[in-house]
Amino acid sequence: MSAYDVVVIGAGSGGLTAAKTAARFGAKVLLVEKLPRMGGDCTWFGCVPSKALIRCARAVSEAKNGSRFGVAGVDPNAVSCNWPAVKQHIKNCQELIYKQDDSPEVLRALGIEVSLGLSASFTEK
Repeated sequence: MSAYDVVVIGAGSGGLTAAKTAARFGAKVLLVEKLPRMGGDCTWFGCVPSKALIRCARAVSEAKNGSRFGVAGVDPNAVSCNWPAVKQHIKNCQELIYKQDDSPEVLRALGIEVSLGLSASFTEK
């Protein structure tokens, strides 16, 4: 059995930050995540997808209202969203964040041991 200075339960935004911070201070860290991938709700269901959708809506609004700012040649009635392309943009954003910040490889490069697919809990107060 290995000894750790810090065991972090959950690889969402809070757990990832806690594990990275502890490792940067020299702690031996184990990060345990019950799901098969890290990132939590923010990356996969909340923050990242919602921000990508907001950006799409803003782009459509700016295109439709461009004439107010001197933009010419855009038919406001022809501006629309291509839903499959929007979904692909969301997926691309999620994958980029995962690969650059949240993947097991990134954390292991920081010296953090990662265990995916395992549940963890406290046994004592």
